[in-house]
Amino acid sequence: MKKKVFIGCSKKEISLAEKARELLEQDGQFEVRIWSDDFWKEGTNSFRLNDSILDGLIKTGLMFDCAIIIGTKDDEVNKKGKLVLQARDNVIFELGFFMGRLGRYNCAFAVEKDLNVMTDFNGILLSKFSKDELGSFENTIRAIKHSFLEPKNCEINFFPSTTLAGVYLQNLIKPTYEEISRKGGLKWNGNTSANWKFRIILPKNLSSNVNQQFENYKVLQTLKQFSIHTMGRPRKLHLDISTEDGEPIIVDFPTIIAGIDHAIRSLLPRLFEESGDKYRQILARELERFIQALLTFAQREDLELYKRIEIERI
Repeated sequence: MKKKVFIGCSKKEISLAEKARELLEQDGQFEVRIWSDDFWKEGTNSFRLNDSILDGLIKTGLMFDCAIIIGTKDDEVNKKGKLVLQARDNVIFELGFFMGRLGRYNCAFAVEKDLNVMTDFNGILLSKFSKDELGSFENTIRAIKHSFLEPKNCEINFFPSTTLAGVYLQNLIKPTYEEISRKGGLKWNGNTSANWKFRIILPKNLSSNVNQQFENYKVLQTLKQFSIHTMGRPRKLHLDISTEDGEPIIVDFPTIIAGIDHAIRSLLPRLFEESGDKYRQILARELERFIQALLTFAQREDLELYKRIEIERI
């Protein structure tokens, strides 16, 4: 999946944003959207009463993976009796918003040299450039691009999808894995298999009736019921199991993903009412984040657990 990048800047610096988009998209790893008046009108449905730029930002934060905010010498302000140059207030606001939504490793502040930068932004990706130096801005964007692609900068944030992925892992996948490991393998049809695995079934597109999506799929499969007692808080998990090349596969349908639609619907009720392309794009993005977060959490928990998980989209 291409990483979607939002670029924000003051109105007079759109040409810099366009140059950044060209550099980011040239090898097909990123999909870039630039701030513009039309962008906000499209994002906020601004002809409706009580909608605002903030509404648009909330929606936008769910649609992108990374953000680059370009800070230029737009305003002269008096700071403790000294005149300094700093970026527009709305540019600074956007930077703070995206840091909160996407995480500091997924946000970058590309700023002109000698620009006054608040100390609050220490610790984020801050890259400086000079308009007077040939190639300076290009080098800045290339450095940011490299940082966005660094695996170590993969950050999990509080999207509905990532929270649900963590709950799913801790309440079903991990307890099942630990119990099977404790018994030396998956006992099935009189044999104990060490080569078992999880197959997690997820829809290609998330609908409002996830249970029905899964039921429609299950009737076409040959699945048998499998039960297991887990340690800790005593409980019995009922799972579906299949076989492939003689080896057992635990097949699961995480209906917990229905919570994604519910959460987004509650956060953006007007957008839900429209049920248009933007709402579907947000749901699709959240479903991808669920998968990425689940695999990331599993890898952090136990590499062997991570290796046993495979995702199938239906």
